[in-house]
Amino acid sequence: MNKNKFRIWNHKDKRFAEMDLPQSQQQCIGILDKNLREIYERDVVKFFTLNGEELGEVQYHADYCSYVIYSVAGFLPFMNISLDSLEVVGNMIEDYMYDENGELVKYEI
Repeated sequence: MNKNKFRIWNHKDKRFAEMDLPQSQQQCIGILDKNLREIYERDVVKFFTLNGEELGEVQYHADYCSYVIYSVAGFLPFMNISLDSLEVVGNMIEDYMYDENGELVKYEI
């Protein structure tokens, strides 16, 4: 029997911990990236479209009743991109934020 997989951010240890109980904020969406890494909501992914390479945040979209990638092009369903190009490059808690123009930028340390 498959169980839903979740992860929760541990502020004390500054890392994610996987859990079997749905008490966390980020759910595994059931898709692997090109490096066979599990993708969770709020992950930042790099992918290719007809316009070239893009970055986007994995989010649940109620209108589509599914997970989508939110990028500068808007909401992209996973079925509209090549999964072979999909790569997790970080997440919105540890690595990325939106700048004043609404674009994803990496935290500067």
